[in-house]
Amino acid sequence: MPAFSMQAIEAEYIAASARVASLVNAARGLVTTSGRPVHVRDLEEIAGLAVLKLTLAWESFLEDSFLRYLCGAPSCVGGAPTLLGARQPTLKAAYALLLGTQKYLGWSPTASVTRASLHFAAGEPYRSAIGGAAADLRQINAIRNRIAHRSPFSVSEFQAVVVAELGSVPRGMTPGRFLLGTLPSKGGVVALDYYLGILRATTHLIANHI
Repeated sequence: MPAFSMQAIEAEYIAASARVASLVNAARGLVTTSGRPVHVRDLEEIAGLAVLKLTLAWESFLEDSFLRYLCGAPSCVGGAPTLLGARQPTLKAAYALLLGTQKYLGWSPTASVTRASLHFAAGEPYRSAIGGAAADLRQINAIRNRIAHRSPFSVSEFQAVVVAELGSVPRGMTPGRFLLGTLPSKGGVVALDYYLGILRATTHLIANHI
């Protein structure tokens, strides 16, 4: 049934992440009406907004894949998680089951694995896929929260990521600047490219459960 297609939602995520990369790359070549390159601060803002879009796409993939697996949908390679409860007849019924009395569903790494453990045997395929990338996913979450929020907690979380990767917090560091910079501990790869790769690999593991 098309509504339950894991291939479709994986392809949707791939397209969304590709648009994020394309947006940031295109922004690097933009010029102002006066013919000057776009200011570096504007590029940082664009990178930050792009990551907000990226994390929304990732959370949508998690929710959509979870709902489909609850309905018994096969993975892209024909496998399927073992359900701990009854198979749900529709996506709407699966969502109602997950939501319960909550107002919304959170898809942080911890929340995702905890939820998976309640509905799928051994929490798979989420436990292994998310667990293997847990540190990087937490970093992405902290960066996203710093862009979306201005609380002291979000600031401290983001600064902890910067210190972990760069050793200190350079003056004027912003989420966008960090994303456009390189990660020495990861071989000098651009941070945004690294996180794009992590999310893509994790998505693939979940969607191609054996």
